[in-house]
Amino acid sequence: MAVYAGATGGAIALATLNVPVISGARRVVHHAFYGQAYDFQSVVSEMSRDLVRAVSCDELGELVVNTLCRRMKLRGAAFLVLDKAGSCLVSVATSGVLAHRFAEAAVEVNGPLGRWFLARPEPVRREQLLHSLRAAGLSAAEMGLLEEEQASLWIPVVLRGKLRAAAVLGNKQRDALFSNDDLEIAATLAGLLGVSMENAELYDHLRAEMQKLREMQDQLVQAEKLSAIGELVSGVAHELNNPLTAIIGYAELLLGELRGTAAERDLENILRSAERCRRIVRNLLTFARRQRAERRLVDVNELLRETLELQSYQLRVDNIAIRLELDEGLPKTLADPSQLQQVFVNIIMNAHQAIRSVKEAGSIAVRTAVAGDMIRVAISDDGPGIPPDIMGRIFDPFFTTKEVGVGTGLGLSICYGIVSAHGGRIWCESVPGQGATFFVELPIRQEAPEEPAPEPKPAENKHLRVLVVEDEPAVAAVIRRLLSKNGHKVEVAGSAREALGLLRRDREFDALISDVKMPDIDGATLFERLRAEAPELIERVIFITGDTASPDTASFLQRAGRPVLPKPFGAEDLRRALLALVDVAAAERPNADH
Repeated sequence: MAVYAGATGGAIALATLNVPVISGARRVVHHAFYGQAYDFQSVVSEMSRDLVRAVSCDELGELVVNTLCRRMKLRGAAFLVLDKAGSCLVSVATSGVLAHRFAEAAVEVNGPLGRWFLARPEPVRREQLLHSLRAAGLSAAEMGLLEEEQASLWIPVVLRGKLRAAAVLGNKQRDALFSNDDLEIAATLAGLLGVSMENAELYDHLRAEMQKLREMQDQLVQAEKLSAIGELVSGVAHELNNPLTAIIGYAELLLGELRGTAAERDLENILRSAERCRRIVRNLLTFARRQRAERRLVDVNELLRETLELQSYQLRVDNIAIRLELDEGLPKTLADPSQLQQVFVNIIMNAHQAIRSVKEAGSIAVRTAVAGDMIRVAISDDGPGIPPDIMGRIFDPFFTTKEVGVGTGLGLSICYGIVSAHGGRIWCESVPGQGATFFVELPIRQEAPEEPAPEPKPAENKHLRVLVVEDEPAVAAVIRRLLSKNGHKVEVAGSAREALGLLRRDREFDALISDVKMPDIDGATLFERLRAEAPELIERVIFITGDTASPDTASFLQRAGRPVLPKPFGAEDLRRALLALVDVAAAERPNADH
C-alpha cells in the first residue's frame, strides 16, 4: 500500500514538473499549424476600431481588406458588395494574392453560391463550398473563384434577410491554417461589417441629402439672381425703347424727304440697325420671361439664317465654320419666332463653347428636313461630346458642367420648355470624343391665321385732332412730326397733369395718345381721371409704352382694354393705330369739321 501511494505521488509530481513542457509543446504545434496566437478580444476590438473609421461606402472596401490583412496576418483579401441593381455581389476592393483573380469578381445573388450564403450566413472554408456546390450548376466564373487556392475563407454578410456583401480571406502568412479562433473572429467580423455598412450607407444618405440642400440653396440664390436680371432687363428695355422710337421715327421722316439722294442708303442702314436693336430688346424680354408668346407662320430656315447672322461675328472670330444643309422645300409652321430663336441661340452657343473648350477651331453643321408630320432641325458640333453619365441630366434646371460664373444651367431647360410648349420634342445624341447633335422636332401646323379686319380708309380731307401725352421730349417731338406730316393737328402735353389741365379747357380731340409710365401722374391714373371727368374720351385713348415687361403695366393695359402701341414704333404703326380709331371718333362727332 505504501509502495502504491509512493508511486502515485511520484507520478503526480512528475506530471506537475512536465506541465510547462507540455504547454510549450502545444504552443509550438499551434504556431506551426495556425500561425502566431493572438488574443481574441484584443483583435476583435482592434478590428472594430479600424472599421468604424469608414465614413462612406467608397472608403469601406479598402478599409476592410487592409484591416483583414493586417490584423489576421493574411496574404490577401477581397471585399464584394451588392451592386445598384441588387442582382450581384461585385468586387470593390482587393489586395495581395487575391488582387488579380478577384479584381472583376461577381457572385449572382440568386445563383447557387448566393443562395448558399443566404441560407448559411456564417464563415465557410473554400474546400467546403467547392465540395457542396461543385454539382450545383455554378457559372464558370464562380467556379473559378472557388477553385482559387489562395482564397481560403468566405465570410457572407447578411442584413435583414438580404445578402449584402462577402469578404474573402486569402491564405495566412507562412501558409498557416485557420484556427477555431480565426473562425470565431470571422463570424464576429461579419457582424462588424454589417454595422459598418449600415453606418456608411447612412452617412452616404446624409451626405446626399446635404448635397441636395446645398443645391436647393444654390438654386434659390440663382433664382433670385435671375429675378434681379429680369428686373434689370425690363428696365434696360424700357430705357432703350424710348430713344429707339425717336431714331426710327426721325429716320423714316428723313428717308421720306431724301428719297433718290445719296443719303437714302445711309438712312436705310440706320433703320435696319434700329430694327435689329428692336429684335434684341424683344429677345431680352423673352429671356426674362416677360414677353407674351405670339405665334404665326414661321419659315424655320429663315429663322436659322437670322440666328446664325446674329452670332456670325463671334463664330468667325473663334474659327468656327458653319455648314448649312437646309431643305428649301421645308413648309412653314405656326410658332413663336422669338422663342424658337432663343432655342437655336442656346444650342449653337453651347456647341460653340464646347468646341472652344478642347480646340482652337471647329465646325457646326445645321440641317433641316421633314420627318413625317414634323419639321426636324439638327445642330451638330465636332466638340468633345457629352459623357453618358450626364446625358440624362442635361435638360434639368440648374444643371451645368461649366465653370462657376459661366452660364446658369437654365439654357437647355428653357429650350426644353419652349419646344414642349410648341408640341415638339428636343433630344441629344452624342459619342464622347466625336461631338454632339441636338435635334429639335416641331409639328407642322399651318392653320390660317384669322383674317385681319379690313383697314379703315378715311376720306382724303379727313384730318384728326390729336393730343399726345409723353414725358420724353424726343419721343413727343417725333410723334408730332409724324402725325403733322399726315395732316393731323397735334398738341403735346409733357405730363399727365398738363394734359388734364388742357382737357379741362378743351375736350375736342379725336384721339388721345398717352404714355403709361410717367413721373408724378402716370398713364393709369390719367385714365381713371378721364373716366371720372371726361368719360367720352375713354374710347379715344391709345396707349404707348416701352414698359410692356412690367406685370403692373400689363395688368393695367388688360383691364383698360384700349389699343396699345409698344415702343419702339414707326410711322406705319402709328398710322394704323389711328386708323383703327377713326370710325369711333367719327361716330362720336359726326358733324365735326376740322
